[in-house]
Amino acid sequence: MERVRDRGFHELQEPPQLVIRDTSPTSATALQTPATGTSPVSGNTLEGALNKYNFKKLIYILLFSTIMIMLSSVVTYYAFRDDFGEKDTTFMDHLYFAITTYTTVGYGDLSPKTQGARAFISVTIFLKWLGIFIISTLK
Repeated sequence: MERVRDRGFHELQEPPQLVIRDTSPTSATALQTPATGTSPVSGNTLEGALNKYNFKKLIYILLFSTIMIMLSSVVTYYAFRDDFGEKDTTFMDHLYFAITTYTTVGYGDLSPKTQGARAFISVTIFLKWLGIFIISTLK
């Protein structure tokens, strides 16, 4: 196959070889590693995908996130209750706000109006993500 370069030179090149593998879950080649020919996940697939080490980290992250969401909800309810606009907010509104904010969904129907409430929420969001990063890097 002939390809033309920008400078006008012609060169005969072989086209790259295209290899198509059957990667369906029932395929024998899809379940084997190329080097050993054995299955990459031994035993129970859940155990291979999420070992005890990663499961422990996941539990710590979920526990830390739950504590941060509850702490933020309680503080914003008692300290910044009147800072969320004209609507009279309940604790469930503040819990909803914390969950949607920490999960980065942020619908915008509830938002703090004062600088103090915004600063508190910003700091707690930063601390939550910093905590998750620290937990995920622990050995």
